[in-house]
Amino acid sequence: MFFLDPVPSEGAIQDITQATQELERAIAEAQKEITRVGPEAIFAKIRRGRPQQRKATVTVFDRDSNVVAFVLHRAGGQCEGCGQEAPFLNGNGQPYLEVHHVQRLADGGADEPENAIGLCPTCHRRAHYSCDREEFTLLLQARLLAIHDG
Repeated sequence: MFFLDPVPSEGAIQDITQATQELERAIAEAQKEITRVGPEAIFAKIRRGRPQQRKATVTVFDRDSNVVAFVLHRAGGQCEGCGQEAPFLNGNGQPYLEVHHVQRLADGGADEPENAIGLCPTCHRRAHYSCDREEFTLLLQARLLAIHDG
């Protein structure tokens, strides 16, 4: 009797977060370089054709559809981050907002309305990727407290 343990192939990335972080670092470096050497030099380095593929593992949380429905109803078609109307209607004719967990599910956050807020795509990206994401998260937490305590 023998057992085989799976071993990742050389260069494989096992975590989608790691893959995303690596791409973000590479983009930041390319942006610095384009300023230094010019766009023509970067254009010459672009690989043509289909990109390589790598496998990555993803953890998926079984979200409660009632939480999403409740948060979107509570938002009423208005971003709870910036206060603007949803930027477009989805395929069902409803205002398009994304439900964001202020304390990430991956960090132990609850899938509950008190931890979820309806955001336009711009505010949702801001909550994840902006240089002021920590401050923005504090603002979102304060808005949720006001909504649920008021």
